[in-house]
Amino acid sequence: MLNSIILLTIAFANSPLQDHDKNYDHDPLIVKSYFWISQMENKIPATLCNPEGEFVACYQISEGQCLKEVKSFARDCLKGLTLPNEIQAHLAGEFWGYKVGQCIGKNFSIKHNQSRSTTSECQILQPENEN
Repeated sequence: MLNSIILLTIAFANSPLQDHDKNYDHDPLIVKSYFWISQMENKIPATLCNPEGEFVACYQISEGQCLKEVKSFARDCLKGLTLPNEIQAHLAGEFWGYKVGQCIGKNFSIKHNQSRSTTSECQILQPENEN
């Protein structure tokens, strides 16, 4: 479906987590799920709504509006996950990051399908049900 968006979300989810709880004395690759979710919720919008990124380039949407909508989609998609209390950040990035990226990309492309550019680069950005 939206492979590049999913891959971007996975790459972000696999990136080092900043501002990790300094009092958490376990393996730094194991984080509390609430921390991982907050990192994803706060950083995914800027990653996906980059002015040169596909969302802003392929849809008639401003960067500001994109940030607002993707933050809302990210929040909703992350709420839909059932995560254990602690997760391995790397594995979460691959598995849960894929699910979040797929959810955000699908919601965004369905909402903005009518404003999608007709360039060949943007035609890959379409909901699954639209083949």
